[in-house]
Order: sequence, then C-alpha cells, then structure tokens
Amino acid sequence: MLMRLCPIFAKRHRNPLKFHASCCAILLVFVGLTTASAGEDDGFIDKIKVAFTYKIISFIELTDTAANESRGSVSICVIAGNQLDRLFADLDGKEVNGHEIKVLFLTQSPKAADHCGVLYIGNSEESHLPQILQQIASLNEMLTISDMSRFARLGGMIELKVHEKNVRMEINVSNVTKIGIRISSKLLEVANIVPGD
Repeated sequence: MLMRLCPIFAKRHRNPLKFHASCCAILLVFVGLTTASAGEDDGFIDKIKVAFTYKIISFIELTDTAANESRGSVSICVIAGNQLDRLFADLDGKEVNGHEIKVLFLTQSPKAADHCGVLYIGNSEESHLPQILQQIASLNEMLTISDMSRFARLGGMIELKVHEKNVRMEINVSNVTKIGIRISSKLLEVANIVPGD
C-alpha cells in the first residue's frame, strides 16, 4: 500500500524520477520493519516503535554535543516503563552512523537527561508531558520522540502514530531545526510535517 503512494506523490514533485527513487528507498527501509513480524501479538507494536526510533536516528544528524563526539556514542534515554524498557535495552551497544548506542532509563523526572542525545517518552507519560518538556527545555540539542498522541503538536519533535501494523511519522521540523539537528530529506518525504510553536 505505501509503495503505491510513491508514483502518486512523484507526479506532484519537481523532479518526479528522483523523488520516486528516494521515496521508494526510504519506504523499503521502514516497511521492512513492519512486515517481517506481521501477525504477532500486541508486543509487535512496541517492537515497531523501538525499531523506528533506531532507524530515525540513522536519518538525522545530531549536533556534536548530542552525539557525544568525544566518546563516540549516542545516548538514547527512555521514559516509558513496561515492555518498552526491555526492547530499548536490546539497542544498547548497537551502532548507528558510526556511533555506539548507550541506553539509559529515566524516571518521570528526567534530571539525568543532559546526557541524552535522544529522549523517547512513552505514551504512559502523557499526563506528565508538560513537566517533562519544561524540565528538558534548557537542555538543548536533544531529539525527542514519542508515540504519544499529538506529541509533535504539543512541543515534541517526532511522533510515531501507530495504528494496527502501520506507522506514520509526524515531525515538528521547527522544533528539531531550532536546536541544530538536521533531518535527512528522505525522512521528511515520508513524514507528515506539523506546524511549529
């Protein structure tokens, strides 16, 4: 279904052939994550969230501070609980764009978030979102990702909208770029861009 959209959107693009090729390439990356385990239980949805977070990081260019250049690592901090913690723990030690991933688990109060290049906030923290965003507001250069409804419109950066076996991304480009993080155009082509603050 997603692959059928490439030719449709390509017709509206300045360079249809180039758009079609890049669109299909990135869709194959993300669709590959969602088709391999179709038919599994509800835990499959959580696996999708973690896999998409990992892939998203490979399509962005973190600042030197966020990427922890001196130590050659990227810290993913997680405020989620439940099974997501276990799944994110599996990313610890993997590499993305030449950087080793370090996974840290935080409580509702992300006081240690200054060590994070990426902060994943689970939808279980929806009632605490204003406090979390306020606490990390002074911690520049951190990419925030969540599966929380309206996250990208409420001050977050990248929202994963999961419905059944499908995932759509909403990106608040204004919030991302104002802290110096660059996003690949390939990622933007398959995401819904939401207005900034």
